[in-house]
Amino acid sequence: MFKKYRLYKAYKKFIRDKEAILESKFRLRRDYTNFLYTVVNLDPDTVNKYYAENENVAKPAINEYIKSVDSFFRKFGMQEFVAIRKIKRLDDFNWKVEFGFSLFNSKKRANRMIIFSLLTIILAILALIIF
Repeated sequence: MFKKYRLYKAYKKFIRDKEAILESKFRLRRDYTNFLYTVVNLDPDTVNKYYAENENVAKPAINEYIKSVDSFFRKFGMQEFVAIRKIKRLDDFNWKVEFGFSLFNSKKRANRMIIFSLLTIILAILALIIF
């Protein structure tokens, strides 16, 4: 468990150090749980031409984008820390792609920490009132 946390700290430091490059080159943004996300825009002409096969048209563009991001992380030796968390269709021309830490889901961990902190604060307040 502690090894995963140390690796997560290395991942988090790398993401923060390279945040400007990730945003300018790949349009990746970081949220509070260190998930990286972006929207892949498809060419409207191509999508309209093959409208019935929208998902089949989108897959090559999304895969090409993912390969470019993966090559960036491979260049710095960080490809093992990054995993695709979700690919979601927003509309006909836009797909949301999320990357996160590969060893655990940092969003779930952050939510658990918030709940644990709130419960600790509530119990401390109750203890002060009672005693």
